[in-house]
Amino acid sequence: MKEEAMVIALERYLIPKILKDQETSYSSAFIRICTSLTKDWFRQFAIDNYLRLSNLDKDLLSIVHNLTKK
Repeated sequence: MKEEAMVIALERYLIPKILKDQETSYSSAFIRICTSLTKDWFRQFAIDNYLRLSNLDKDLLSIVHNLTKK
């Protein structure tokens, strides 16, 4: 679940430079997972585990830097 939110944060917010802050990007992506991108049991799982999954523990900006310099 965290990986999905990180990928969405990267592809929808950070790489296209819509947002520059990785925490805001991750939070926005996770909110999208909990609202419009998923349904049924996956959405409920995300909502039920929001507090545990909502903290970002990776450096997404270094990933963006590595991807864009290649």
